Amino acid sequence: MAAENEPLRTVLNAAIYSSISPEYLAEVEQIWFGRSRTLWDNVLVRWGLLISAVMLAAILVLGYWFFHYRKRSAELSRDRASDQLLIGALDEVAAAIVIYDDNLKAIHWNHGFELIFPSMVPALKKGATMRQMIVQSYVDGTIQNDLSDVEILEKVDLFIEDMRRGRAEVRTVRTQDGRVFQARDVKLGARHFASLRVDVSQLQKQQDTIAHQAVSLEAANEDLRTFSSITAMI
Repeated sequence: MAAENEPLRTVLNAAIYSSISPEYLAEVEQIWFGRSRTLWDNVLVRWGLLISAVMLAAILVLGYWFFHYRKRSAELSRDRASDQLLIGALDEVAAAIVIYDDNLKAIHWNHGFELIFPSMVPALKKGATMRQMIVQSYVDGTIQNDLSDVEILEKVDLFIEDMRRGRAEVRTVRTQDGRVFQARDVKLGARHFASLRVDVSQLQKQQDTIAHQAVSLEAANEDLRTFSSITAMI
């Protein structure tokens, strides 16, 4: 077609554009001239974006764990402060107290326990369990009893079973040296247990004295009634 025949060229171009879709034209353009290059085609750009994404993910993860551990550290600090207050209070109590974890392993005992049961402290320092401590107190004669080894084990297992079920009751035990204790093994919250031994020797002595006096008084009253009966018959 002659270059100077512009009207005919315009008509032909219009006919071509009206009969060919834009998608087809784009495909032909890509075949002739190649795909248009974008920023993503640059290797350095792709690596830069990938590294940025990895760094952003790492920052987010580290940030999460930083705030998580910071919160956990604050909670542990508060718990430690509370524990120290509790430990200080227990040391001032005139009783033997041992704290056990969820596996019934001794984790703390107060100063009163060391004073009252010094022979049993080494076992606590070795990480003895509640079961081992109670069994030892019966077997080595710290607690007065006339039970066989099998009966002791059965009795201790019953104590622990009742305690885990929240049915622990106060029981009275006597030591070989004549002291009397109120004993109780209880559950503390969801994850701890405690053994408490309160010395009630003086109170028990007073009760024994009162009981003895009551028996003596009853005997004296009986003698008086007998004497009155004899006198009335004279």
